[in-house]
Amino acid sequence: MMTRRSRRDVPGSWHHVVNRGIARRTIFEGRDDTRYFLSRLAQEVRRGRIEVHAYSLLTTHYHLLVRSPVGELSAAMGRIQNAYVRYFNRKRRRDGPLFRGRFSSKRVSCEVYRRVVARYIDYNQVKAGLCSLPWGYPWGSAVAYVHRSGPRWLTRDWLEGVVMEEANRDEAPAEAYKRRMGRPLGDDVWRWVEARSRVHPRSPSPYDDMLLSAPDQVLDWMRRKARLADGSTSGEPLADEETVDGLASVHAPHLPLESHSGRPTDVAFVLRVSMLRDVACCSWEAIAVRTERTASACWSAYRKHHQRWLTEYSDYSTAAEVVAQQSIARMLRHM
Repeated sequence: MMTRRSRRDVPGSWHHVVNRGIARRTIFEGRDDTRYFLSRLAQEVRRGRIEVHAYSLLTTHYHLLVRSPVGELSAAMGRIQNAYVRYFNRKRRRDGPLFRGRFSSKRVSCEVYRRVVARYIDYNQVKAGLCSLPWGYPWGSAVAYVHRSGPRWLTRDWLEGVVMEEANRDEAPAEAYKRRMGRPLGDDVWRWVEARSRVHPRSPSPYDDMLLSAPDQVLDWMRRKARLADGSTSGEPLADEETVDGLASVHAPHLPLESHSGRPTDVAFVLRVSMLRDVACCSWEAIAVRTERTASACWSAYRKHHQRWLTEYSDYSTAAEVVAQQSIARMLRHM
């Protein structure tokens, strides 16, 4: 029997919470449905079990940015979903599951990443074609921030503080929100958020610290990672794979290095594989598909990178550093 993965839920932690309908079915079919779900959410907020800072209820799924004040996120979300499923089934005289499983939660331990998640949640309704601007959709938190109305249980202090940090003098909060949060996320950042949401590390991740310290400590981080690398885990991505692979292809050294057998080695291939693994944190299968090589060939190339090249060849290590720096910098420009 497979055991459930424990959630990294401690008092004061932040989470990006998502769930979808089973078999991609609709879970919110009308105004009454969304209102009932929000009422259950409000009940858990009033009980002090969660704080909701951003939300979006779409037809087939929902997104929440929540803080867990007392470390009871699982219990709170379980009560919300169970109550909603009973309501939904009773109203329609149906039986059986509605959601595809227990909710998914991604720990958001970095202030930088938290700001991106808030914009990601706002723009889900735009991406789904339900509105042209986030605040034009009635079942998302953006409309509450812009119109200074909406549910009393929505915790506004953190996000309004972020917005007003960059506000112009005498700028109204609503206009500041539109200007700060109204910038669409690029496709690369969108892919990056979704890739990170699929990764659940067993221990606190150093990757968020890398985002905040970039680019000054990138090469030191890469060398430490190379010394410890065993290929067993890819971790959380610092940038999306399209960005990383494109930059690796551009910055690969043009002079071939010699392998241990004395045969010339494709430097561009080694750099692409290593950056896709270390910076984009792709699986070996995904790297093999992207590079059109076998997974074993990719693993062999990665061994060259972390066993020797990164520490012994200055041209190669410089190229790797530049690719990592520029990949991270592109992400940060959108935050």
